[in-house]
Amino acid sequence: MTDLQRKELRGHSTISRTTIEGWPAVFFSLPFIGAGTFIILISLNVIPVKDSSFHAAREVVASFGGLFALAGLLTLVHGLLSLNEKRKTALLNQQYSTEKWRADYSWDPQGIKADSFEKIKSGLYANLGITVFCVPFNWLFFFKHPDRIFQLFIGFFDIIIVIAWAYWAYLVLALLKYGVSSLEFQHCPFFLGEELKVILRTNKPVPGLKEMKATLRHIEEKYETRGTGKNRRSVIVSYQLYADTLTFNNLTAFEQQAVQWPLAFSLPQESQYNSCLSCRPAKYWELEIKAQTPGIDYFSSFLLPVYAKL
Repeated sequence: MTDLQRKELRGHSTISRTTIEGWPAVFFSLPFIGAGTFIILISLNVIPVKDSSFHAAREVVASFGGLFALAGLLTLVHGLLSLNEKRKTALLNQQYSTEKWRADYSWDPQGIKADSFEKIKSGLYANLGITVFCVPFNWLFFFKHPDRIFQLFIGFFDIIIVIAWAYWAYLVLALLKYGVSSLEFQHCPFFLGEELKVILRTNKPVPGLKEMKATLRHIEEKYETRGTGKNRRSVIVSYQLYADTLTFNNLTAFEQQAVQWPLAFSLPQESQYNSCLSCRPAKYWELEIKAQTPGIDYFSSFLLPVYAKL
């Protein structure tokens, strides 16, 4: 079933990490680093300031200075990394002038694995980072300098941390149940206007498998400003421009053995559906596999090398 309606994919993971890249990110980070460092220095009395000038404990002021400085440093690192990525892409485009797809993403012509393990690894690092970061604030505002307003503020982030760890645990259980699936390419890349043929492989049986849905999508990310007044913010939004869904029934045989399922889709020929994973915001093709099973459902998604012929 083909769907050509443009629609927003709410909650979809994005390739583009932020709405600001490269030199703009570098320059944007500097005032935050400077302001945060200055606040820390006056709070620690490295730059002498009278105690009467502080309307809160020096530790509290220093902690907020640290927030500013850390936000600036993270933005600076992101900007420098994105500049390095652009440089590498430019060099690869020169090297593969007739095969632009090689510069767009580090494709393996044989196929691609689901990002199940990568999601767990990145989630672990992110959760540990934010947990360690919030521990001093909990100690400061719940024990050393109790303050109801700050407790509510920190408590809100504590709830988010608990939810993040619960979702991480869900991903771990899904990995233990299903393993890491992979997608074998019949050839690489796939060209618009031709047929896309792949083989889905699971390294474990899928217990309770009765029905499976495979959805091929072309996704375009956009930078948008949402909200009004003080609530205006820049966000990354994923839009589905094209989708084709295949549904398979009577799959009980795969409850006892690993899945090896050939999938084939006819690709549209319009150049507007070309991939550009190295662009910001990105445009790309994705194959999503879903199956409802007892307990944790089966889910995997794969990026696909779909390009327009030069």
